[in-house]
Amino acid sequence: MLVIIKTDFFCEFSCANSMQLNSNQIPSILKYLQIIFLSAVILYFGKTLFIPLFFGLLIAIVMYPICKWLEQHGWNKPLAITVCLLIVAVLFAGLLALLVWQVKTFSKDLPAMINRLEAAVHEFQKWISVNFGAANNIQYNWGEKLTGAAGSALQSTFETTVNTLFILFLTPVYTALFMYHRKVFVKYLKLITPNKYQHQLDAILQQTIHTYFNYIKGMILVYLFVGILISTLTNLKL
Repeated sequence: MLVIIKTDFFCEFSCANSMQLNSNQIPSILKYLQIIFLSAVILYFGKTLFIPLFFGLLIAIVMYPICKWLEQHGWNKPLAITVCLLIVAVLFAGLLALLVWQVKTFSKDLPAMINRLEAAVHEFQKWISVNFGAANNIQYNWGEKLTGAAGSALQSTFETTVNTLFILFLTPVYTALFMYHRKVFVKYLKLITPNKYQHQLDAILQQTIHTYFNYIKGMILVYLFVGILISTLTNLKL
């Protein structure tokens, strides 16, 4: 009888402890859910500011080795940062020029492509009509359809252009701020990093910076090689 009473007592005690633990875990779970929800709301409504902020941070990380090399060779910090921003501007201008050149090339070939497509659709329409007796009612005026679609997309294109220009304006500003106040940023990272990981923070930052720098450098070399190859092949065909 005594054994049964003790067993019941321990069962009730363990059940009470588990219920207490569950009741204590519920507020913490709600707290994390509130943090996630508020973070998602802030990121969504502040995307116009956060997108150039993160782009600026990425560019600052990539250009840090060049800026540091210039400073080690006697350049002051503002001048080194200006040179880094000019390098980024030249690279983006080159990519934009390549994109405009490709669009112009495509626009020259577009009328011929539309005419060929209309002729192919017309031939397919005749074949369907002859072999299956279908009605000859397929419309193949693709030029008019493309013109109507372009007119309906003007509003969204305008909004996208305005947002892009705003991002292009803020990104170099954030990049310059991150590069100029990088020591303050590193101190902030050390403050929010737990003590047991602080001795690894410098090594992680250095490895991240050099990894991103080598990755972007490789991508630029690949794009440059592909652009030169495509332009050479295009000139040979012409």
